[in-house]
Amino acid sequence: MTLDGWTTSLVQGVLGIKVSYVDENFNYMVDTLAIERLEGRHTAYSIEMIVRRVLDKYGLLGKVILQIYFIAPVLNEVNENCSCYKKPI
Repeated sequence: MTLDGWTTSLVQGVLGIKVSYVDENFNYMVDTLAIERLEGRHTAYSIEMIVRRVLDKYGLLGKVILQIYFIAPVLNEVNENCSCYKKPI
């Protein structure tokens, strides 16, 4: 699962959720599950609640391991000082 957050030109927060998997014929597949508007503060909790709702909609809740890497340059120090964050979702 890949999450991608960005801000539109109208300064609205958006979260894209994609999943990657191998199908029954061993083809690598990527599907977009949702593009959701982020309302209010963009906290880890609010993002998690959106992800849970989308995964539940597709029957994937409990079948995905969430692994978070910080890739924005300003967060590089966070990457260097901790291992990646993993938890079942």
